Amino acid sequence: MQNPSPLFDTLQQQLPVILSKLQDLDVETLARQSGFLERSPRKIPILPFLQGLLAVAAETHLTLEHTASVIGLAAHTTYSKQALSDRLCHPIESFLAQVITALFGQLSPSVPTSQVFASFDRVLVQDSTVETLPKHLAKLFPAAGNQHGNDYAALKIQWICDLKHSAVEHVSLSGFTRNDQAAAPDILEVARGGDLVIRDLGYLTTPVLAQFVDQHISFLTRHRHGINLYDPQSGKPLDLETELKTCGSLDRPLLLGPERVPVRLMALPVPEEVANLRRYRAKASARRRRRSFPSAAHLFLMGWNLFLTNVSSSTWPPKTLIAVYRLRWRIEIIFKTWKSHLAACRS
Repeated sequence: MQNPSPLFDTLQQQLPVILSKLQDLDVETLARQSGFLERSPRKIPILPFLQGLLAVAAETHLTLEHTASVIGLAAHTTYSKQALSDRLCHPIESFLAQVITALFGQLSPSVPTSQVFASFDRVLVQDSTVETLPKHLAKLFPAAGNQHGNDYAALKIQWICDLKHSAVEHVSLSGFTRNDQAAAPDILEVARGGDLVIRDLGYLTTPVLAQFVDQHISFLTRHRHGINLYDPQSGKPLDLETELKTCGSLDRPLLLGPERVPVRLMALPVPEEVANLRRYRAKASARRRRRSFPSAAHLFLMGWNLFLTNVSSSTWPPKTLIAVYRLRWRIEIIFKTWKSHLAACRS
């Protein structure tokens, strides 16, 4: 038997606090806004329904029958597994995402405000994680293999949190087929002028960056090969490979993409073993997908960390910028904890 995961321990410790906070939420309004509740519940009110789900959340072996019985106990009545199965309809994902955002937004204390964040109202990090689901959920949460006629299912969780105040700002659930680029505009529903947004290159779309600039939102992301960079004076495309071979590093203002978004590009070399591992993985992925190998220019650029931001070098010198980007891994730690718990649930 596996040891309980960190999430199991945390949930057990926090459960009284969570249940107390749940009492303060207007859960029926959240249910109606999401479409999960269209009329007054006939048998199981929304609050006991959620209390029952929370009560079994830390258990490692779950069945529909057991979950329904716990929900019934919370509502002081009987509840069948068929009735619960009928409630597991598509709007429940939006409803639970809203509850998560409201419930877990302020459970942990705020982190001390660093000097590098002093000029930003919030520090928003967006990332996603994927977890496989039983095949019978493939229509609700399709996985990548569905395009070949397979009935695979996978849940993609998009998560936006504020590192400066330890607050969850947005959660959305979808199938795997909604990739990070499709989810990139989600941040515009959350971010506002004065915020800083940190994201990986999977979310890099120049129209969204252009809106950041228009709305006075700061950003930090990785650059993706294939999106052109232009010299601000001449307007001509930048030959990044030649520039890096000549200079050895780079930190300069440029224009990005067809929208000519004003950005600061910072390029720093990575250790050779890191570059070689990136190249090996890129070639292996191309071979597996029966695609062409990356070009020589692309393979060369894998030897560099390429960052894009609109924060000035006077505010963030190169070492500070790198340290700030590493904070993105805090959300990865959350995801790894979840996956550890979910793995325990299957054992």
